[in-house]
Amino acid sequence: MHNFKNKTIAVIGGSGYIGSSLIKTLIDEAKRIICISRENHIHQIGVDFWQLDLKKRDSWINIISESDIIFYLGGNTSIYDAEKNPEANLFSTLCPIINMIEVAKELSKVPRVIFASTVTVYGLTDILPVSESSKASPISIYDLHKVFAEKHLTMATNNNTIHATSLRLSNVFGPSPSESSLKDRGVVNKLIKIALKGKDLQIYGDGNYLRDYIFIDDVVSAFIQAANSKNTIGKIFNVSSQVGFSIREVIELIANNVSELINQKITIKQSPWPSGMSDIEKRSFIGNSNALYNATKWKPKISLRQGINKTINFYWNQKN
Repeated sequence: MHNFKNKTIAVIGGSGYIGSSLIKTLIDEAKRIICISRENHIHQIGVDFWQLDLKKRDSWINIISESDIIFYLGGNTSIYDAEKNPEANLFSTLCPIINMIEVAKELSKVPRVIFASTVTVYGLTDILPVSESSKASPISIYDLHKVFAEKHLTMATNNNTIHATSLRLSNVFGPSPSESSLKDRGVVNKLIKIALKGKDLQIYGDGNYLRDYIFIDDVVSAFIQAANSKNTIGKIFNVSSQVGFSIREVIELIANNVSELINQKITIKQSPWPSGMSDIEKRSFIGNSNALYNATKWKPKISLRQGINKTINFYWNQKN
């Protein structure tokens, strides 16, 4: 399936939401997997767990000496945490990447790096769907620092120090060995869990803003296919379903499916936006992912409806 049999793969943020799913998929594929994380949620046989501070160069000497492919899924994932402390966010986003590049140069080893970025770097877009030719116009500190990270990686790739690819992810949802604890991440999963408890669901504003939802298994396959292809080196790609659904449609879909399952009506309540919400939450977005398809033949396999059903069944079976 993949050419990882003789490869050592390091997954930065391997205990996180996407990282844990990636490790689960790669466990039988790679020669060796190193999970690098602040805390170990994964006790999986055949996975080495390293607790490292990525802001220290020594950590990178270990990682780069040992790894062929680095899936980079680490760092803060909350827009609001970044706004609260921009300096700390800049340091935690860029310092590890600069260290990685410097150490790769020092060791004269060119690792393959796949970096998790986000479609929110495009900011408030008027024309949908959005392709990679649209300029990144971040409106939050979080997204600005993601763009800095992408640019560092592209520059280092142009200098042949590393071979990096950045993947800008749409709204990822679906079951994974590890959940995001942040309020502004994994919203679909959280809504499903609330509904399964028989509680009301909340829509902020009119709920008519569009999102592009992508199932976690499709995201994992995008990472793997990007790592497997020379056509993706030095480039940035959207990982999107290319279909837009309004938040209202998604919440109604969850409410209806869960109501049927638990035999209890789930009510949807509408309320105004809480104060302090970022404008990025109120935008509409649909991504164009043709470039990734052209480079790797990747395309999403699981529709929003299928994905929501799979996620509901997963949490329902966990509960019962």
